Amino acid sequence: MRRQRHAVEIGGWLFAAGMLAVHCGGGETSFSPMVAIPAGTYTIGPDKASPENGPAHDVTLDAFEIDMYEVTNREFREFVNSDSCPGPLIEGNPDPCVYDGAVQSVTREDYWTDSQYQYYPVINVRWDQAEAYCRWLGKRLPTEAEWEVAARGTDGRTYPWGDTPPSCDKANFEGCTADTIEVGSLPGGVSPFGVYDMAGNVAEWVADYYNATYYQWGETENPEGAPNGATRVVRGGSWFCGDDKTASTFRDQADPLAQYSSVGFRCAR
Repeated sequence: MRRQRHAVEIGGWLFAAGMLAVHCGGGETSFSPMVAIPAGTYTIGPDKASPENGPAHDVTLDAFEIDMYEVTNREFREFVNSDSCPGPLIEGNPDPCVYDGAVQSVTREDYWTDSQYQYYPVINVRWDQAEAYCRWLGKRLPTEAEWEVAARGTDGRTYPWGDTPPSCDKANFEGCTADTIEVGSLPGGVSPFGVYDMAGNVAEWVADYYNATYYQWGETENPEGAPNGATRVVRGGSWFCGDDKTASTFRDQADPLAQYSSVGFRCAR
């Protein structure tokens, strides 16, 4: 049985925490609604910083929008089946529209093919596939700074829900389940802006190259990350990660050419 979705009020507008029907990619389909994040100056980075995760500092961002939910199997299937799917961003890269990831999750052999998992987050996607999906919809991957602001809000909280320690009614992290859960099914963990699953479930690709010390020297106005690198940033922790990685300030990295059963994504614009 499908979990009940909840309504979220954002900026005076009431969003049903489900999917919006739009026409895109040649067919009628469903995609995540987007949440508006206002322009402003926000604090990112933890007060108690490690070399990789800090220091706390202010960044100024233009207004942007971010997906309310992680991209699902159903949405990504529309992308790979579309005759308007874009080619690789970089010449010579594999075709991002060919989904050659494992069809199973850790505990489900039919994760990609069984309709009961259509609203679960897509996994086993490379960074360039996530980027191409967002580009197909006229969007992009969020920057690391945008992702953190969408998770923390205006008050610099530790987790999307506040400063209290993680629990399984707020985030799907190590010890809660042994796999992904349906997107948007933990309203107790929603961020101040109304964004779901920014702690746990799947870690999420963002646009930036990873640099361990970037928060020490990076730009403070619409930062876009290091100019180059061998890995890309992932944020938010996953069902596989300990509770320490559910903090909204936690920075992690992954091989952009690899496919992981614990990594998905969401888009911004």
